[in-house]
Amino acid sequence: MNFFSSITLQFKDAFSSGFTQAQTSFAGMKGALDDINKNKPMLDLARDVALTAQLTDPFRQKLSAMIDMPSQLAGTFDSSMRNIQSLTGETNGTLA
Repeated sequence: MNFFSSITLQFKDAFSSGFTQAQTSFAGMKGALDDINKNKPMLDLARDVALTAQLTDPFRQKLSAMIDMPSQLAGTFDSSMRNIQSLTGETNGTLA
């Protein structure tokens, strides 16, 4: 076998190996796409839930602020009463 034939065979072997790997890779990608398409209803649902969460975020923030407001007011009132108690020296029972 001459040098040219040897190089040609080595190139063919390397190309065949690479081609086989590419075929395997493409088959794997097709399998993954098939799996994704099988789960299309679930992906659509996830997209819709994400969109709904995004659209309702301003409402949820306002609702959360409204729920937090009574706690903030109670904390402020309690702090004010503690300040009054420390200034006047009154007992907890008197302030209650």
